[in-house]
Amino acid sequence: HQGQGNRPHFDPSKGFAGTITKVIKDSKGVLKTIIVEGFQGRPFRQGDRDQTPPARITATIKVTSKTEYAKGREPAQASIVKVGESVFVLLTAPLSNKTGTAARIGVMPKFEPGKMIFGTVTKVTRSSKGSLQSFEVKVTPPPMGPPGHSSQKPPAAFTAKITVNQSTKYYNSEGKPTNSVGIKNGVVVAVALTAPLKDKAGTAETVGIAPKGRGSQARKPSEPVK
Repeated sequence: HQGQGNRPHFDPSKGFAGTITKVIKDSKGVLKTIIVEGFQGRPFRQGDRDQTPPARITATIKVTSKTEYAKGREPAQASIVKVGESVFVLLTAPLSNKTGTAARIGVMPKFEPGKMIFGTVTKVTRSSKGSLQSFEVKVTPPPMGPPGHSSQKPPAAFTAKITVNQSTKYYNSEGKPTNSVGIKNGVVVAVALTAPLKDKAGTAETVGIAPKGRGSQARKPSEPVK
């Protein structure tokens, strides 16, 4: 089935998100089962006022030779599955008696405050050969607290200078790998930095590029593009 925008329809009953509390391997060290404490179905989102958050349960998730692994959106090996990691598991079928089999296990990148900024590109600097060197982003920090209930004044907007290098990765609004050609004045970007901004400047590890007027479509990075 296809969902909105011709994207595959997601079956919430086959999703499970949570934290790994135990990892079970066989005598040869091959991963067999993980125990995950978390939530089944569509994650409860802030603002869903008329919905009850799903119950937190502990699920036994079995893996097979066909199970795929990813960290963020990058393919990975079973070795990334460790106790304490936050994961999203795509099941082959809905849980039965709190037990299921993983078609895919995705380890969620840890969020590091200060290393992600969102804003609109206001200036682009390229070399004489056209290679992107840096760009400036007008960053408008969101208000503090829940929408419509914050008594605090929103932080002031500021301009940050972002430098790129050969290791910088780019992705488009569909989450697909792309290149730096899309970095232009007026586009909205989500920039993951190698380190928090210092003196309003930093280096991009990944850059998500959204079409003008579609800032909400910015996503987490996927695969490297040279």
